[in-house]
Amino acid sequence: MFAIIFYLLVNYEQTILWQVLISEIVLISVTFFVFYRIKTVFKKEQQKSEENHSTYLLRTILSKQREYRNFFQVIRAMAEGGKTGEIVDYIDDILVEMSSVDIDEENPIFTSLQVAEQIKAKEKGIIINTTTKASLSELKDPVKVYNIFKDLLQYFVAYEENIKDDQHRLNIEVSEDEHYYSFMIMRQTQEGEECADPRAENSPRDGDQTLQLIKKRIKQLHGKLYFLYRGDELVGCLFKVGKNKPKQFPFSIAFYL
Repeated sequence: MFAIIFYLLVNYEQTILWQVLISEIVLISVTFFVFYRIKTVFKKEQQKSEENHSTYLLRTILSKQREYRNFFQVIRAMAEGGKTGEIVDYIDDILVEMSSVDIDEENPIFTSLQVAEQIKAKEKGIIINTTTKASLSELKDPVKVYNIFKDLLQYFVAYEENIKDDQHRLNIEVSEDEHYYSFMIMRQTQEGEECADPRAENSPRDGDQTLQLIKKRIKQLHGKLYFLYRGDELVGCLFKVGKNKPKQFPFSIAFYL
C-alpha cells in the first residue's frame, strides 16, 4: 500500500491528487486516534469500577467483622451468666435472619448487605424477606446501585416504624428483563398482595431531603424510581436501573489497532 502511495506521489504532480492523499492520511489518522481513545476510556472505566467494587467489598467485610464481634460479645456475656438456653435462642434468631435471604454466590456483597439490613430492621421489630431472580452480572456501577437500594430500604424501614400495626414486614424482590434490573420493596399490609399503582411523580414527602438526594443519584445513573400506592396508601417502591451492555461496533476495535 505504501509502495503504491509512493509511486503515485512520484509520478503524479496534480494538486488534486495530493489533496486527496493528504485527506485520506488525515482521515485514517483521526480514525486510529478515535478508536485508541475509546479503548483507553473503556479500560479506565473498567478499572475504576473494579476498584470501587473492591473498596465496597473491603468496607462490607469490616462491617461484618464488627457485627460478628458484637454477636460474640453478647454470647460470651450470656455464657458467663450461665444462660445456656438464651444462648441457643440468640443463635437461632441469627440463623433465622440469615436463612430469609436467598444466598446468591454470584452476588456475595449484595447478599451480605441484605443480611446486615435485616438484622438492623429485626431490632426494630420489622421482618424483611428477600427473593432474588437476577444474577446482577450486567449491573453498571454496582456500588452506587447497592447504596441507593440500601438507602431506599432504610427509608421504608423508618416509614414502617411509624405505622401502627401488630406485624411489620417488608418484602424485597430483585428481578430483571432484557434491558433493566428491578429492585422492588413492598410493605406487607392487611389488604394482602393486591396490585399496586406505580407513580413516578407523586412521591411521599416531596420536601424530604433524603428522598431528593436519592432521586438525584438515581437520575445520574439514568435509572427510574416509582412509588407504589394502593389508593392513597404508600406500600412500596420500584427502583429500575439499566443493564451495562457493551455498545456494538461494526468492526472490533482490535481490527483498527
